[in-house]
Amino acid sequence: MTVTPLDATARESAAAATAAGERVAASYSGCWTSKATWTPRNVSNIELFTYWHQTNACASNNEITNLYFSGSGGWGIAGGYVYQGVKESKIGVVLAGHGISLTKHRIALIVGGVTFRTYNECGRILQFSDGWATQDARCYI
Repeated sequence: MTVTPLDATARESAAAATAAGERVAASYSGCWTSKATWTPRNVSNIELFTYWHQTNACASNNEITNLYFSGSGGWGIAGGYVYQGVKESKIGVVLAGHGISLTKHRIALIVGGVTFRTYNECGRILQFSDGWATQDARCYI
């Protein structure tokens, strides 16, 4: 997970946090981008495919004011795995101004033109009102 300031206000918040020895600023304001990547592996620990999504969030005084998708994608790694795109996306602001974005990606295992399995993999970013973000693979807002 990477969280990057997008504007001067966000850079000032990040600088204030760094100066105070904190991971986030006491007063989170500005616009930030959060990018998360997932790479599932099989039982032999071999990477199968990768999918990602990115969300931009703007906040004022520790309250999310705007949250939107800014990109998503993926690719196959192991032989036969084909990334087929985003099947569904959702976005929402929940309790205490936290933002959540969700994408459901479709990946197929295709060998010799035959689809053996289709995966619907979820990726979720939780953007907290203090400027911190985390990721998980849950399929709900």
